[in-house]
Amino acid sequence: MPGAIKTIGQVIGVVISLAFVYVSYHFMLGPQIHVHYHFKPTDCVVIDKKLEELVNQRSNRSNYVYRPSFLVVYLVNKQSYKTWTYDILREYSNNQLGQQQILDQVDLVTPYTCWYDPKHPETVVLTRSYTFWAIGFFALATFVALVLISSLLLSFKRKGPN
Repeated sequence: MPGAIKTIGQVIGVVISLAFVYVSYHFMLGPQIHVHYHFKPTDCVVIDKKLEELVNQRSNRSNYVYRPSFLVVYLVNKQSYKTWTYDILREYSNNQLGQQQILDQVDLVTPYTCWYDPKHPETVVLTRSYTFWAIGFFALATFVALVLISSLLLSFKRKGPN
């Protein structure tokens, strides 16, 4: 019976770790990869910028979280678009100074290269960079899943056929 409980625990661990792999890829790393390989470059002009501020209700460290946002104008197939953007994840950060520095690096009424989704040209980004935490979380989740799967397979191999 203790062996069965251990096996059930291992199966639950594998399922949970695979769920983390899925979530980290689908919601964090996958969109960044999609932008990098599928979005098309186009010229755009930044006509406004702002530091978006949101009340942070999940943390006691800071009352607000921030992200840079840029109003860009661009053309796709002779159709003009105007939208607020920065990166594909649109994540907020409690690092107000870091987000302000991103904002300060971009000049108004200056041409930049933006990348748009050919299937949804209204979706555009000003940067195609990968975030370290998305890569790190995906790598860690994948590593844990592989270790747990290996452990489960080894336990089945040791038991042999019933």
